[in-house]
Amino acid sequence: MASKEVAGEWSGAALTGGCAKGGNINWRNNPQYALIPSKTAKFEVTIAQKPGSLMLPIGLMVLYGEDGQPLAHPLRGDMIVKDGKSKFKASASQKVTLTLEARRYIIVPSTFEPGIEGAFTLEVASSDDAEIGRASCRERV
Repeated sequence: MASKEVAGEWSGAALTGGCAKGGNINWRNNPQYALIPSKTAKFEVTIAQKPGSLMLPIGLMVLYGEDGQPLAHPLRGDMIVKDGKSKFKASASQKVTLTLEARRYIIVPSTFEPGIEGAFTLEVASSDDAEIGRASCRERV
């Protein structure tokens, strides 16, 4: 299985937006990663906290994205890829498994509450798309 892993963090007001629940406009203030599959394929997207760290309530969303376009508020259901939203739990990791077409997507990992700082690892893996390991997942902040 080919995979790409990147380290990230929620830090400062610009990168600690929390989740979109309750009309939180700051949800867009989280790290954002562009994912561009080379073909239609099944993917696993996992966010993980460092072992031994305080287990924050974390989650992630995979959204449809366009080049150079900021994410819109409020978050609408049609912006979220089918099966592209995890639960928010105080756990070591959260994962979604979904099928993606060859187009641009934005992965948004976040903590449940805004203003919470911490480190994470984002991994995108696919047994169908061998190109995923070639830097097709990069931060877009």
